[in-house]
Amino acid sequence: MKKECLQCQKPFKAIRLSRKYCSDTCKYNAFLQRHGYDPLAKDTVNNVKVNVSNSTVNVINDKTGKKSQSYDEIYSPMLDTISKYLNEEDGFNEQEWNNNYTDTILWVNIRLKCLLNQLLRLCYLRSVTYGTLETLYNAFNSIATSDIIKKLPENAPHIAYIHELLEKLNILLHKTTQQGSIKLFIALPTKAKMIAVMSRIGQDIPFKKFSQLQF
Repeated sequence: MKKECLQCQKPFKAIRLSRKYCSDTCKYNAFLQRHGYDPLAKDTVNNVKVNVSNSTVNVINDKTGKKSQSYDEIYSPMLDTISKYLNEEDGFNEQEWNNNYTDTILWVNIRLKCLLNQLLRLCYLRSVTYGTLETLYNAFNSIATSDIIKKLPENAPHIAYIHELLEKLNILLHKTTQQGSIKLFIALPTKAKMIAVMSRIGQDIPFKKFSQLQF
C-alpha cells in the first residue's frame, strides 16, 4: 500500500498499515524533533533555514537572503552515537518477520520498550536498591526464557540484545548486597544503543507501564 511519510512527506510503499515513516532516518529525525533536537529542520513559523558549515551554524532568512545570526555548532557525542546505531544494518528482512511472527515480535517489543525506558529512568537516580535491580533482572529473564520467545529463531530482532542486558544486570546484582543500593551508571554507548533500539521499535508499538505488563 502507498502512504505518505510523516517526516519528509514523500510517498513510499508500506509493508504494514501502521507504518508511519519511509525509513529509519526519517523515524530517527522524528524522534529527535519530539525531544527538541533537530538542528537541520526548517522553522515553519519564521520561515528560517539552518545551514551547517564547518563549525558554525548560520541562520538565514528566506525572505531577505541575509545572514541574521551565527552560532557555534555544538557537537553531540550522544546524538552521533545514536545515529551510528540507527544506520547499522539489521541483517533481517522486515517483511518476513512481520508476516511470519507478528504477534510474537509485538509481545517482545512491548516489553523490551518498557524495560529500556525503566533502565534509562533509573540511571538518573542517585541510587537504585537491590530489590529494584532484581525486579528488572527477573523481568528480562522472564522474556528471555519465555515459551513465546522460543517460537522465534535465534537471529530474531533484539533477542541477542535482551540476553546482553540480562548478563549486565546479573553482574550488577552480584555487586550489590540485598540490603544495599548502587548507582546505576550507564555508559554513553550503552545508553545511545538503548535509545536507538527504542526508536527502531518505534511509535507503532504502544507504550505500556511496567505495572500493566505480565512477565
